[in-house]
This record gives sequence, structure tokens and C-alpha cells, in this order.
Amino acid sequence: MSILTLPRGITGFAASESPYTPATSLRAFTTVCHTVARRLHGRVVAVTGCDSQVTPNFHVAELRLRSGVFFVLCNAYHPWLAATAKYPTWMEEPFLYSAELCRAAESMSNFRFLQPDQLEQPLTLEALRTLSPDELSQFLYWKPERLGDVIFNFWD
Repeated sequence: MSILTLPRGITGFAASESPYTPATSLRAFTTVCHTVARRLHGRVVAVTGCDSQVTPNFHVAELRLRSGVFFVLCNAYHPWLAATAKYPTWMEEPFLYSAELCRAAESMSNFRFLQPDQLEQPLTLEALRTLSPDELSQFLYWKPERLGDVIFNFWD
């Protein structure tokens, strides 16, 4: 299991004088999802973007594949992906791993699928060391327990 250090801006929070802008466009994420679904003989049911919303800080795509239904989450500020079995309404869903989904997405893009063991890690000072003061303030307010709850959050 590799330990992740969260990059500055991953939460979507920044000081008003230096706002972070989404680096992972909904269009790029949608393209990856449709290509992955075609390669795996499945389909994209829906894609929901966060571009005009305060919360969440991630895009979501529902993919129906031969191996099952996956909700693929994409952080809007860093090209990191994760999968869940249900549409996330709050990050209490366990993260899933699908080797075929990971291979298909990573073989054709700069997106990186994070593994459940990475996302389920308890938070450490090492993981949080690069976050901005605004992000740390949000962290202290929301008190997330897992790394995945910081990367894919519903903070407002």
C-alpha cells in the first residue's frame, strides 16, 4: 500500500486571493468514461459535474459494465479517480476496486485510479502536510476520518 500525500488544492478550498480552479474538466472526465465503457462493452448511464456547484468537489459517472455497476468519482482539482457501488450522497460509501476499470482508464489518460486501501487510510500529518491553511481549517471543521473523505468531499 502506498501512502498518499494530498496535493495542495485537492479539497477545492483556497484563500479568496488565490482561488484554485478546477483542473480536471468535466469534458475530459466524460470522454474517459465513454471510452472506458466502450472498451469494456458497457455504457455510461449518466455523468454529473460539479463545475457550477459549491459541493461536492468531484464529478460522478455511472458506468454499467458486464462486471457490474460502478460510480466513478473524479476529483475536480486533481486527476484522481475512485469507484463506489452507489451514488455518493455523503462519503460513507466504501470504495471499490475493479482491475479492468483501472487498467482501461489509466491506459488512455493521465487519470489515476486510487485503490481502496489508499482511500480508507486514516489521516496522518504526513498526508495533510501540503494542504493550504484554508484546507486545514475545513479539515478541522469537518473532521474526516479517511483520506478518501478529503479527496472526495461534500464540504461547503
